[in-house]
Amino acid sequence: MEHTCRIIGVVNQKGGTGKTTTALHLGAGLAQKGKRVLLVDLDPQASLSILADLDLSIRRLSIADLLEAEIYRLPSAEPMERTDKEAIINLDDNLDIIPSSISLSSIELKLIAADAREFMLKGILDPLREHYDFILVDGLPSLGSLMINLLTAADEVIIPTKAEFLDIQGVSLLINHGINRVRSRLNPNLRIDGILLTLVNERLKATKEIMDELSDIAQSAGIPIFSSMIVSATVARDASKKGLTVYKCAPGSKLATAYMNFVEEVLALG
Repeated sequence: MEHTCRIIGVVNQKGGTGKTTTALHLGAGLAQKGKRVLLVDLDPQASLSILADLDLSIRRLSIADLLEAEIYRLPSAEPMERTDKEAIINLDDNLDIIPSSISLSSIELKLIAADAREFMLKGILDPLREHYDFILVDGLPSLGSLMINLLTAADEVIIPTKAEFLDIQGVSLLINHGINRVRSRLNPNLRIDGILLTLVNERLKATKEIMDELSDIAQSAGIPIFSSMIVSATVARDASKKGLTVYKCAPGSKLATAYMNFVEEVLALG
């Protein structure tokens, strides 16, 4: 049977949507299911690297270094597989990460002058497909060059969003001015797996109204909404402080169950 690797972007141009926590728990959950997973932190704030409990004071190769090398690599040169592997850090069984660093913020400017600038991340990730079942890219909250690179490199995207009116409106912006533009020019096969509601407060009366509005937006765009909902819970903050996932910090919690249900939904999409 031919090996396939799914490159999934976890994206939202708005910050504070639970995007990074979603990427970590999706990756860790898939790894627990026996899938080989690579996390890629594509945010200069390095939130995913911090959540993964990496010591950012230690100088190591990051996605910024790989992108810079790809920008200046001659078209005739071989892919930088050795360098790529040196940037990969093992986190747990079946789970690796390519970390980020603050120097990623300067890559945006370098991309502007690069030939085929939209394909730099794709040039890095495609050679790694053979080693993994899933490559999950945690995108930065922006619609700039790095986000375009992510959407060009990905097979699929997942959109985590908070259950609040302003965040729901931001989903339309992401779809119309980000995803659909990339589909039309650079990556026509890019698939939206669905919208994931995060940080849900089930006790708020407004939550139902927000969900109804999101349902209308999703239906008009032909985008599914994951049936799993990620509730707002103090256990998530406790896990983050300890550098753990909720699977390890609170394995029997409602939040851990919700994330694992989400993992099952992603696996079922195939």
